[in-house]
Amino acid sequence: MKNLVAVLAETPHRYVVSKGPQHAEYELADNMAGEEFLPQVSVLPQVDLVITHGGNNTTTECLHFGKPMIVLPIFWDQHDNAQRIDETGFGVRLPTYSFGDGDLPAAIDRAARRSRSADAAGWSLEAAADEPWQRARRRADREGRSMTRGCSERSEEQPVINPLCVWSPAASSLTNR
Repeated sequence: MKNLVAVLAETPHRYVVSKGPQHAEYELADNMAGEEFLPQVSVLPQVDLVITHGGNNTTTECLHFGKPMIVLPIFWDQHDNAQRIDETGFGVRLPTYSFGDGDLPAAIDRAARRSRSADAAGWSLEAAADEPWQRARRRADREGRSMTRGCSERSEEQPVINPLCVWSPAASSLTNR
């Protein structure tokens, strides 16, 4: 996280950071606000882009809210999630421990550009993410099964324990609440 903070401190963007269980081991830069835990499903709708390790909950919630991702996988399912996000254009995968100082800012710009291009074309990440859900629902209907939709069973008040950085031009409004 210290390396992420150092690299992101040099960018013109503002960040909201869920510092996680090691919150006391590092300080945030001036363009960042954050806490040990944040209510992720409340924060995600207010941001433009998410920097994540790519766990299933965060990945699914970003797709649900139509947020592009920069994925820095650490272990298990995160590597597969990062690869699929990159391949499908929903975000950018970076090597977690070996990206260069310019790689992360370039990935942020690339993901933001993809998102703006998709919006201008009338295509959204949210609509694209909804397509597999619609196919699954049609199949379940054909098979006589029921489906309930939900990104996560946790409530908005339940804290998120994984480190998450999110970029938002409106980040300062989050810190004033």
